[in-house]
Order: sequence, then C-alpha cells, then structure tokens
Amino acid sequence: MIRLARDFATEEALRCSFETHFIPSLITKITYSQTRSARESVCSDGHADLVWAGFHATTAKRDVFHKSCAALQDSAASVIVRHLNSLQVATTERIASETWLSVGYVARHLNHLAEADAVVRCDAGWKLNQRFSIPRCEIVAFEFKLFAWKRAIVQASRYRAFANRVYVVMPLSSVHRAVAHLEFFQAANVGLIGHSSEGGFQFFLRPRKHRPDSQSSHLRAIAWLMSQP
Repeated sequence: MIRLARDFATEEALRCSFETHFIPSLITKITYSQTRSARESVCSDGHADLVWAGFHATTAKRDVFHKSCAALQDSAASVIVRHLNSLQVATTERIASETWLSVGYVARHLNHLAEADAVVRCDAGWKLNQRFSIPRCEIVAFEFKLFAWKRAIVQASRYRAFANRVYVVMPLSSVHRAVAHLEFFQAANVGLIGHSSEGGFQFFLRPRKHRPDSQSSHLRAIAWLMSQP
C-alpha cells in the first residue's frame, strides 16, 4: 500500500514547493553577492536533490574560472587542480604518482586545463595560472523524503563530500517520525527541516558548518553550479 504524506503526494511536489518558497536567509546570516542553485548534483556518490550556493564578492579572476568550469567538472581535473593548489608547482610525473593517476591521463588533463587558462607550464613543470582562483563560497545540499528518514540520512551524508552543510527536508505532516530520532541526525551532522504545502518552514536541527570532506569534489561542485544558466 502506497503511503501519501498529507501535505505532498510526491517528493517532487515537496521539492518544487521548497524551491518556490525558499529564501537564503532561512539558512544563512551572510548576504552573498551572488547565489546559484541546481538540481541533481553530480559531485559525489549519489545525486543531491537540490544544491544551493552563496558566493562572496566577485573578483577579476572569476572570468578565468568561468572559462575553466567545463574542464573542472571532470573528477580527475579537479583533483589535479587541488593538488597544484597545495604544491604550487609540480611535474606531470609527480602529480601522477601522488594522485594515483597515470602519467598519460594527467598529461591529457593538464593540456585541457591549459587550454582553459587554469594552469600554465613553467620551467619546473606545471602551476596554476596566477589569474586563476577558486571562488569562495558556501554550498548547502538538500535531500527530500516523504517518510524514509533513515535512508535520507545515508544519502545526505554523502553530500558532505562537497557541501558545507546538508539538510533532510520532509513534509511537516510526517517529519515527526524523524524528530523522534533526532540523535541520528545529530551524530551525522545532518540538518532536518519540516516544510508545509502553505510554504512554511520549521527547523528541527541546524547542522554545523564544516569543511567539505573532499576538496576536489567541492571544486567540481563550484564549477558545476557556476555553469548553470
């Protein structure tokens, strides 16, 4: 027998209502110069139903990052850029040995990144283009569920790879099932929001802001979000 939440018949209806009524001030006190949102992330295991990001003030270097967005959405390319960001300069062979990628694979991606002006060749190997910088931002991911709060925690936890905070969103008519087990959300540092069909929001738990578990996945997410229309 199919159960229906009184507020919403489907998770898609829940997500659409949430998107319609959502305002950034619900989840952050910071006023960002630019915000982006997109559905079905491709930045980690599992696809987040909705991802929102707030970006700090635009800089002149942002144009170079925009040019690199397509290349940076590749997992290997993002790993290479993050590695160069920490090393400052490195040879193709060193990058390959320290990232467990083949030399040929790294070389191909470095050439693609060079075409996008993200990296440049130098006497000692490769380094990031001095005009390239990774935008500073906050990323928040959302998982929508009508009833299955345990599964929602598992899925939302995966988004910690690229997001600074993650939330599970449930209808207000059924969220009490999850509220009764709030300790599981606290242990996973996953927030919990109840949302009504009238557009109301109730926060039962706000997660701690954290550094994403994977800096390369975080970079992929930034590139993916900034590629959205």
